Order: sequence, then structure tokens, then C-alpha cells
Amino acid sequence: MTAITYENQSKNNNFLKFIFISLIIVFAVTVCYHAISKHGASAVVASQCADKPDYIFLNPEKNRFGYTCLMDNGKWGVVILDKSGKMITSFIKEKFTKAEQIFKYMNNTGYKLIKSFR
Repeated sequence: MTAITYENQSKNNNFLKFIFISLIIVFAVTVCYHAISKHGASAVVASQCADKPDYIFLNPEKNRFGYTCLMDNGKWGVVILDKSGKMITSFIKEKFTKAEQIFKYMNNTGYKLIKSFR
């Protein structure tokens, strides 16, 4: 009976590992190729700003939205989405620690503030 229980636990652990790895792959695929290839792991971290933004900006010329958030490490994350919600890119502004800095950056790239959650 003990051998059977151990065998079942081993199968359960493998199944849980498979599920966990599958979830990671699905999450990584949702972060666009450009973001990962250009910005690496920080693109995945910054992509969380789309779920809990501090500010949302709109670039009316490109019809894109910019979601920004102050991350746990004190840096600002940026996610750019097209009008359908498809991610264009995501990245961390490593040198930005203040809201004024992210406002100026977004403004200089054609984005206007449309919503604040702070």
C-alpha cells in the first residue's frame, strides 16, 4: 500500500509541474515577442501594469494606450496596448522613480493622461 501511495504522489507531482510550466508558457506568450526580445525579463514583470495600472494614457495619433504603474522595486513599468487590447510592448523605466518622470516621458512620446487610479 505504501508503494502505491508513493507512486501516486509522484504522478501527482509530475502533473502539478506540467500544469505550472504550462501556465508560465501561456503567460509568456501573452507578453508580445517584441517586448521579450528587446526588454527581456523586465517585459514580463512590467506587463503586470496592464492589470493594475496607476495611470492610463492615450496616444490619439497611434490610437494606443499606455498603462503605467509604480512597481514594488520603486521603478515605473510601462505597457503599450493597441486599440483592441493587444500588447505592443512592455518595459521598465529603470531610472524613473517619480510620477513626474513617467508623466513627462509619456507626454514626450505623444501620450496624454486619461485616467488616474492614485
